[in-house]
Amino acid sequence: MHLNIQRIFWLALALGLGYVAVVSVRTALPPAVVVIETGPVGGSYHDNALRYAPMLEAAGLKVEIRPNPQSLQTIDHLNADKRQIDIGFTVQALDRTRYPQVVSAGVVEMQPLFMFYSKALGKLTGPGALRGKRLVMPPEKSASAEAVRAVLALYGITPDNTPFTYLPIAQAVQALKSGQHDAGLFMLAPANKLIRELIDTDTLAMLPVPESVGVSRILDHLKPTLMPMGAFGLQKMVPDSDVNLISGTVNVMVRKDINPAVLYVLLDTMKHVHQGQTLVSAKGDFPQAVGTALDMHPRAEKWSKAGTPWLYANFGPKFASLIDKYWLLVLIIVLVANIYNTLHNVYEFLELCAYSVALRLLQRLQRKMDAGHTLGLWHKRLFAVAEAVAVRESQHKRAQALVAKIRPSLK
Repeated sequence: MHLNIQRIFWLALALGLGYVAVVSVRTALPPAVVVIETGPVGGSYHDNALRYAPMLEAAGLKVEIRPNPQSLQTIDHLNADKRQIDIGFTVQALDRTRYPQVVSAGVVEMQPLFMFYSKALGKLTGPGALRGKRLVMPPEKSASAEAVRAVLALYGITPDNTPFTYLPIAQAVQALKSGQHDAGLFMLAPANKLIRELIDTDTLAMLPVPESVGVSRILDHLKPTLMPMGAFGLQKMVPDSDVNLISGTVNVMVRKDINPAVLYVLLDTMKHVHQGQTLVSAKGDFPQAVGTALDMHPRAEKWSKAGTPWLYANFGPKFASLIDKYWLLVLIIVLVANIYNTLHNVYEFLELCAYSVALRLLQRLQRKMDAGHTLGLWHKRLFAVAEAVAVRESQHKRAQALVAKIRPSLK
């Protein structure tokens, strides 16, 4: 069987270009599922993700929330060469050079390090009084546990001289309430229901950090925070005085290569969820683009100044992504097509002008011959030029020739 090599070549080329186009379009579109990794169920990271999900899905994105009690691992999952997750949270101290694939979308809230202790111990005045006491906290590789260890170490409290117990956060709260431990330490948003549960436990008291400013100067990823008197309730006056605490600033982390449409929907969601007042921050304090633990994503930094671009504000994530990626290519194609059309029209105009000039030259030479003049060398040269133009086979002439050739066979 005879193989048409040329046809096979063009077919293979077309298939190859089609495959490249499909892959290119797929990479331009948002992922089929946007994955948010959080801390444990019941924690503030998980609460935030639950508030984000409906807004992301309303924009046309499918969302999966993956709780992980070992929240310190989230940044490693984001930094992986192969995409594992898209969005995560952090409050820990970070060496940003270790995570080149991860950037910040902004700071969204303050999470105080709440320390609750049993009133049976008497009145405790600061973290230093916890030495030797039975302490319970979230899992060892959680952001809360890391912050607890860093702060207590400043007071000389370590697992060598004080028993640390790590439990899932909900279990840790219940163990503290039941009296199995002397104190519990949790980094959570003030609105978290577990904090409310501890506040309402009559046998527990909130431990202040009088040296909160000094602690923040040593641990620069933590900030001093004031819990105002009566913030949890004026009738029972809880707390019964202003309480100095130390807090972590929560960064929303994303992959550097996050789809722009996903990022803009996330940024709008962050603003909607976090711009209100909390017990430890004023309205409008968050989200913010300063004081981030990681470099800001360039688009997020521009968003903080100018808001969501018109394209992404007025079109769905998929359509906006395609336009954003291919608008330059489409513009070039349109521009080239217009240039080609213009040049073609110019060429046809020049060709018509040349034909008209050649025809006039031939008519002039004909009149000289009719008048009996002898044509000289200069006239011969003009004739050669005019002849070359006049007898040139145009598209119109070729069409006429084909019509004349085909017509007889149709009779």
